[in-house]
Amino acid sequence: MTKTMTALGLVLTALTACSGSGDDDGPLSGGPGDQSATIYNDLTDTTVTTDTDVRTISIDLGGRSTEIDDAVFNHATSSFGPLGSVIVADGTGITAGLSSVMSIPASSAGVAGDIRLIAQQTALPDLPTGGSFTYSGTENAQVNVTDNVNAYDAVMDATITADFSTTGSSAQTVDVMLTNATDVTQTQISGGVIVPYAGSNEAVSLNGLVISGNEFADGTGTTASATGWDGGTANLIQGTQTISAAGVFAGDEAQEVAGVGIAEGASSGSLTVVFAGSQ
Repeated sequence: MTKTMTALGLVLTALTACSGSGDDDGPLSGGPGDQSATIYNDLTDTTVTTDTDVRTISIDLGGRSTEIDDAVFNHATSSFGPLGSVIVADGTGITAGLSSVMSIPASSAGVAGDIRLIAQQTALPDLPTGGSFTYSGTENAQVNVTDNVNAYDAVMDATITADFSTTGSSAQTVDVMLTNATDVTQTQISGGVIVPYAGSNEAVSLNGLVISGNEFADGTGTTASATGWDGGTANLIQGTQTISAAGVFAGDEAQEVAGVGIAEGASSGSLTVVFAGSQ
């Protein structure tokens, strides 16, 4: 689902009651089903003999949108096949240490297309009924930021805050804050030449994502921000922002989270982010 907004700030997602961001072909519950007795398998455990229902979380770079779909994960082969092909996922990179979220390695990226993450979604009865929860990690986000001249690629640390409360200014929202950029590559957009990186104090924010059941997506109050990449303090996502984002809560009692976002400024700048984390 894509929303247009006029705010400088953070990237988020808003979700209608029965859909995720973009086209959501599955039920809100996803995963193993709507029952409190749901068994959550460790996706990294190759000895599990039964397949696990998962959700794929994708970014369509061509259509500038995000999407959540259904898939079935085979533990023995660490693969799934929503596109009719065998796609391998793994628990390394930004999903290292997680049990209900996996990422798509470079070796599978060509087959997977725009799929960035898979997640064993939390069943609705297992969601928190209130309170605020923080998900974090080290190097648990990938970002691409552009201005009118350069593109910046990096790995960052993500802190994700989900407020399951029903009252208050931040109720039923998710905020994403990314800091500590590493492995930064700066490439000139015209000509594709890699140049020395001169940025500092980089930060990326995705704020105001709206929770609906066990998913979250961009909403009317969602904002995006990317600062420090050009060495300055101004938000590089300038002008009216067009944002699409999607994510799910994963594992028993929403112990993990996974999401993607894409934002563009009408005047200049763009942002693509993939993130995961655990409590």
